Amino acid sequence: MHQFLGAYIVETVLGIKDIEVLNAIRYHTTGRKNMSVLEKIVFLADLLEQGRTYDEVSYLRNAVDNDFDEGFKLCVKRLMRFLKNEGSDIYYLSQECYDFYVDKE
Repeated sequence: MHQFLGAYIVETVLGIKDIEVLNAIRYHTTGRKNMSVLEKIVFLADLLEQGRTYDEVSYLRNAVDNDFDEGFKLCVKRLMRFLKNEGSDIYYLSQECYDFYVDKE
């Protein structure tokens, strides 16, 4: 939920109207299909930031450093695996992101 509220606050309180910036904020935790490069960068920054300590984080950081697009796909796969393992409902945007980037291979 915070991704949508964050985009709303940035637009209404800070007056930022750049749709690419707003979308990068809006979709930084769920992802979505057909993301811009900026959206992917912010998504990855959130998933891989230095405070993250989950088991695969170093591997994923290296994968993104070596090949941005392939590393991004691995991160999308990891997100879906995490959500499924947690028993969380899969938000439709995350599913669409997975289907678009991973299942279309």
